[in-house]
Amino acid sequence: MAKYSDELKGVVRSLYLRRYTPKEIASELNLPNARIVYYWAEKHGWADMLSIESTEDAIERRYQLLVGRDNKSDHDLKELDMLIAHATKLRAQSNKHKEKMATGHDGQRAAAPADGDDEQPKRKRKYKKNDISALTEDDFNAWADEHLFGYQKHLRANIGQQVRNILKSRQIGATWYFAFEAFENAVLTGDPQIFLSASKAQAEVFRSYIVNIAEQYFGITLTGNPIRLSNGAELRFLSTNKNTAQSYSGHLYCDEYFWVPNFARLNEVASAMATHDKWRTTYFSTPSAKTHQAYPFWTGEEWKQGSKKRAAV
Repeated sequence: MAKYSDELKGVVRSLYLRRYTPKEIASELNLPNARIVYYWAEKHGWADMLSIESTEDAIERRYQLLVGRDNKSDHDLKELDMLIAHATKLRAQSNKHKEKMATGHDGQRAAAPADGDDEQPKRKRKYKKNDISALTEDDFNAWADEHLFGYQKHLRANIGQQVRNILKSRQIGATWYFAFEAFENAVLTGDPQIFLSASKAQAEVFRSYIVNIAEQYFGITLTGNPIRLSNGAELRFLSTNKNTAQSYSGHLYCDEYFWVPNFARLNEVASAMATHDKWRTTYFSTPSAKTHQAYPFWTGEEWKQGSKKRAAV
C-alpha cells in the first residue's frame, strides 16, 4: 500500500465525517480508489463517530453538502429530494411526539408544577458556534514551534508582506501551512480570509485542512461553508469559475495559479478582492511552462512593464 501523509489522512477523515461518500472522497482527492477510504474508516473507527450523530443531523449535513455543490448531477438532485422527504417525515414525527408529551394521557394539557414543587430546570448554556475565544497567540506559537518546518517558519515570520509570490516544489506541505497561517490570523485579528483555487476540489482541500488542524490540534470543531468564527472572521473557499468571487474582500490566498487556464482573469479578480492596503495577497504554485500567462507575472516582467521607472530597475 502506498505511503500517505498524516495531513492527507486528516483531510479524508474530515470529508468522511462531513458525509462525503468514499467514492466522492477518492474522486475529490485523486486517490486510486475508494477502498483505501473504507479501510481507514474501519481502522480508525470513523464509522463509529458517524453512528453517534443523530439521523436528523446526518441528513442535514449531507443535504448542506449537496446543496453547495456546483453542477449537480441527476443523482445529486434525486438524493436531495429523498433527503428532504425523509427530513420532513422525521420532523412531523418529532412534532407529534412533542405534542403528546405536552398533554396528559387524557388529552389535557399537562399542569404546571405547584409552588414549592420541583425547581425550574436550569437554562442550558447556549452553544457558541465555531467558538475560538479560548485560543491565544501563545497557543499558536507553541504549536508552530513544534509542528512547522524551517521554511514554513520563515513564511510565518514574513506574513506582513502585502504581496507574496512563491514558486514551490510539489508535496512540501505549502497548502497545509497556509491553511494554518490563515486560521491563526483569522483567530487573532478577526480579519476575513479568502482562498481562490483553480477548482472547487482544491478549494475544499483548503477547508478540510483548516477543519482538521482546528479539531486535531486545538480541540475545536469548525462547521459551515464559509466558516464563520465566533470573533466574526469569515473564511471563504472559492474556485476561479465563481462569478461572484470578486464581491468579497480580505486576505487572499491563490494556490496553483500556474495551472489556471485563464490566469489573467484570476489575477484581475484577485487584485479586486485585495485592493485595500490592509489586505495581503499570497500567490503560490508549482511551475508549469514559460508560455503560461502566469510566467511574466512570476518573473516580474509584467510589473516592470507597468512603469518606465520600473523597467529601468
